[in-house]
Amino acid sequence: MSYNDMMQTEELFIILIIVIMSLIGSLSKDYINFMRNEIPMKVGRIITSTICSSMITYTFSIYILDKLYFRGLIGISYFCGLLGFELVNKLSNLSGVIHIIKLINLDPDKLEKIEENLEKLEKELDDKSAKKEDDGEKNKPPPEDKKEEKE
Repeated sequence: MSYNDMMQTEELFIILIIVIMSLIGSLSKDYINFMRNEIPMKVGRIITSTICSSMITYTFSIYILDKLYFRGLIGISYFCGLLGFELVNKLSNLSGVIHIIKLINLDPDKLEKIEENLEKLEKELDDKSAKKEDDGEKNKPPPEDKKEEKE
């Protein structure tokens, strides 16, 4: 077995461990939700959570293995599996992605500007929707008094 074959085998082993531990974490989270709130376990939620947490853990696996070794990789894979579906919800919109990037602390000045622009855009959309609602209420006839209806 050559060095390249050995490295590919090691990489596949790491991927397999990450996926298995993320799956166990996702199953644990769904089981806990089922036992506490009687929320039914859903295969789609478990698979989505496993895929998301596996991808995130694999992305940082080089740093995890360098700093925390193999046990750290197993623990973080399981922990990401527990948080997997919440991570999917957080990453599903732009505000969540910006918040996660801020937590990682990547170029905070640019991220603050992006967040300010996003907030301005949201305010403009809210103002437009409020204006449309106000226009709709102005066109409605005024409600009649209830006293007149009783007589």
